Amino acid sequence: MSPSTPSNSPLVLLTGATGLIGFHVLLALLHDNYNVRITVRTEEKAQHLLSHPVLQPYTSTSTSTPQLTTILIPDITAPNAFAAALHDITHIIHTGSPVPIPGTDPVREIWTPTVTGTAHLLHAALHSPTIQRVLLTSSIVAIIPPAPCSGSSDPATATPTITPAARVTLPDQITEETIAQQDVFTAYVLAKITALNEAEAFMKTRTSSFSLAHIIPGYVLGRDRLVTTADMGVGKPSSCGILLRGLLGMDGSGPLHGAFVHVDDLAEVFVRVLEREGQEGQKGEDEVETEEKVESWGAYVPVEFGEAWEVVEQTFPKEVAEGILKRGRLETITLDVEARETEEKVLGRRFRGFEVAVRDVVGWHLELLGREK
Repeated sequence: MSPSTPSNSPLVLLTGATGLIGFHVLLALLHDNYNVRITVRTEEKAQHLLSHPVLQPYTSTSTSTPQLTTILIPDITAPNAFAAALHDITHIIHTGSPVPIPGTDPVREIWTPTVTGTAHLLHAALHSPTIQRVLLTSSIVAIIPPAPCSGSSDPATATPTITPAARVTLPDQITEETIAQQDVFTAYVLAKITALNEAEAFMKTRTSSFSLAHIIPGYVLGRDRLVTTADMGVGKPSSCGILLRGLLGMDGSGPLHGAFVHVDDLAEVFVRVLEREGQEGQKGEDEVETEEKVESWGAYVPVEFGEAWEVVEQTFPKEVAEGILKRGRLETITLDVEARETEEKVLGRRFRGFEVAVRDVVGWHLELLGREK
């Protein structure tokens, strides 16, 4: 579709709208009356997404300027991939990011889209004078020091509290040859660290018209409205899928880093940070010249994923008794994390608790099974 929006109206370019985070950010933006242009890789993906019932009010063709439009970008790693997409754009939210699925090519499907795709977006934004603000989606894994030893009584080995300002310095320059030798998850972690660090280095060495904010979420949980069948939800390679499998008698996955955020909270953080002036937020230790241009906002609270079963027993006793829900294995790498500044300055309240997320994930699964609410 060819985007067409009055130049005096705020217009947000959103990547990753076909994913859990991006879709909920899209809904939050539309709810707050933003005009949104989403990027899609194929016309089929665009039509599938736009057919979702909750989006129907925003795609009306009764006016010449629908609130929601799409633009095709088949490959974000291609040179000038974002050039046409940024026409008249005032704000960018980049949530599109590959998921570390076993069997995925660590270079072509993880490293390059994450690092090169982000770099291309920033370079394109640099040449688009209408852009005022750019939000990039990072990850809790990008700011965790290697081999965390949270809780250690030895000051020499204990990991300090992890805040959004934390940064991981990689000892050597990472190359595609290095990444090719890694497993998929390690490649994902290295890509997230590199994308975060390189974005900040970019802002230090460029004069831009826009401010940049990193949104750093933990594992994202909540109702996944893009999941339309119970089997689809259980099999999905996502945080919600991992949690579900661990509550259906299966092994959820290897140990997860102990930080999570409810998807509804995360979507609200994106919209609220988008609206800020861009002069606050936690800065990385080396941010001096660009401290008014670059911020980092955490979206996470500490969690022990194994505690999900207690919530299930209390909330869904009938399904537990019938054997629909069964205790599997959910392991946690305990972390000392905090993002109080986001709660205080962005949300104005505390993040939702883990119990709410568990009820929402499991409740949605049961609804898809046809169980009564």
